[in-house]
Amino acid sequence: GHQLKSIKVDEISFFSSKEKVTYLVHVNGRRYAIDYSLTELESGIDPTRFFRINRKHIISHKAIDAIGSYSSSRLKITPKPLNDNAMIVSRDRVLAFRAWLDQ
Repeated sequence: GHQLKSIKVDEISFFSSKEKVTYLVHVNGRRYAIDYSLTELESGIDPTRFFRINRKHIISHKAIDAIGSYSSSRLKITPKPLNDNAMIVSRDRVLAFRAWLDQ
């Protein structure tokens, strides 16, 4: 809309990109369109709090509700709040994702 809103980092569940628009998803499930691409966000956010799991999602450690196995050695994440699309950790990021979880 025509308003600016300040959101605390602790209140961000994940960032999602859909149809060339990047969204910040709040812990309450509300989505906000933002003016940054995921690549721009990735270079400016705290890597201990957020991880880019694939080309469409950057997730907060606190937003992970469950992790399950998925085909071809990938992982499927169930986020809090639930997302419309499946959140799959890309094959080339699985090892780094597991290391990030362990920190």
